[in-house]
Amino acid sequence: MHTYGDTNLPTQPTNNKVTYSASTGNGTSNFSTSGSVTEEITCAWTDRATNTPALFAAWATDATYLLTEAIQEQLPLGLCKITLTYTAAATSVPATSYSEQTSQVEEPIQTHPSFSSWAADWDDTAQAFIPSSTKYGITSYVKGTTTVTKTEYYNSRPSKGFANVGKLQTPGGDYTESGQYLIIGCSRSQQAALWLLTTVYQYSAVAYNTDIYSAA
Repeated sequence: MHTYGDTNLPTQPTNNKVTYSASTGNGTSNFSTSGSVTEEITCAWTDRATNTPALFAAWATDATYLLTEAIQEQLPLGLCKITLTYTAAATSVPATSYSEQTSQVEEPIQTHPSFSSWAADWDDTAQAFIPSSTKYGITSYVKGTTTVTKTEYYNSRPSKGFANVGKLQTPGGDYTESGQYLIIGCSRSQQAALWLLTTVYQYSAVAYNTDIYSAA
């Protein structure tokens, strides 16, 4: 038995029973269900691809039910039994969720917020602190960096988000500081009947320069 998570159903199975199912990579699903129906189709083995709808196809009897599993089983006399399971689509989507991650990065000492007050200790030619300075030998410092990940859920495919990477946008939720969040990544994926749009923001304690960064 082989399980496939995409909508491109292969026409040649590797044995006489093939299962296509709509599940996430870890075997779980955010697909909110309120029931399912099963249909069986018998056809020629050579016609199995034609008679197997794509995953998430709507049930002909009720379009609110979507195909979440298709099993092709080879029968004697060149026949194929196709078992189709349609699951009721979600009537509501999960609320937008946020997660925050803070870590540390090493930065050149010249980018330290107090660097301008250390001018007397700094040798521009050597690009280093002078030997008599208490900071002599220091070339970098560690600072905290924070990213915020926003996950939005949709019943239909949302617009692509990659066009906004490198632009300013306030995530929402508890993260409302205007001009202090830069979009640094995004992804769009499907989990059963739901679409997920995930956006990653880089937070800055000082507002980003709007001459360099435009709004999303």
